[in-house]
Amino acid sequence: MSPGYRALREHAAWFSISDRARLRLTGGDRIRLLHALATNDIDVLGPGQATETFFLSPQGRILARCRVYVSADSVLLETDESSRQPLLDYLDRYIIMDDVTVSDVTDSTEAVAIEGPQAKRALTAEMAVLGTVHDSSLTGAGGVWIELESESVSQLLELLKVASVVEANQDDREAVRVENGIPVHGVDYTNSNIPHETQLLDIVSFEKGCYIGQEIVERVKSQGQVNRMLSPIELDTGEIPTDLEVHVGDRTVGQVTSPIVSPQTGKVRGFAILRRVAFAPESELTVGGQTTHILPGRDILTR
Repeated sequence: MSPGYRALREHAAWFSISDRARLRLTGGDRIRLLHALATNDIDVLGPGQATETFFLSPQGRILARCRVYVSADSVLLETDESSRQPLLDYLDRYIIMDDVTVSDVTDSTEAVAIEGPQAKRALTAEMAVLGTVHDSSLTGAGGVWIELESESVSQLLELLKVASVVEANQDDREAVRVENGIPVHGVDYTNSNIPHETQLLDIVSFEKGCYIGQEIVERVKSQGQVNRMLSPIELDTGEIPTDLEVHVGDRTVGQVTSPIVSPQTGKVRGFAILRRVAFAPESELTVGGQTTHILPGRDILTR
């Protein structure tokens, strides 16, 4: 196990997330607008509170998955870089007579994550005053991230070094993320998917009022039938196959995404959007000729 992986699992590690898109909304209608667009409840959030949400097309397809942070005078949306321009265009399309201004602050600020079971203990007061601290975790290991000015980054990294918080590289982060069953938009599911297919229905409210794409979301829920679902999987091998198609017999039922060799188990893990037949008790899955198992996921299919 690398030092970064071990730190994410046992203590705390840091890594830059400055490449993730950050959009700041100001104006008196910012909460009302976001609540009318997002799948999750936004108008219940007060300053210092946060949530996750999807933004959908009118056809119910996932445009972006965002973390939403509310402060007294603004709302910050944080998402993957591939969703940056589509989300800017989406917001612009629906801001008509609203008192809302969207500022893309991705390139004008920096962002550093501290994640792991001891991340919040590792965060000192000296670190916190360098920027704005948000609770969040991209790896599923728990943690925070700090939004700060470029000139403060070197000071933060020095404080992290003094606190014995090591850097986690991309491979470390991917391994922990996949082991913790955290899928990524644009990698493990795409704009062609609807929320039900991701199994991430904990960021969809079925009690709030209308929002873009709600009609499709409610129709699929009422029908109770999803033909394919995203699931974490594990292969009975320690080598990533060149052929990543998932098979049930001669039938292709999915494709492995985010394959890693787990430092915990020594086996290949990843995700796959699988056709319903793959979940039948009698179905035997293979990838590259290796027996494959569907791992327990987030138990939210019945929401």
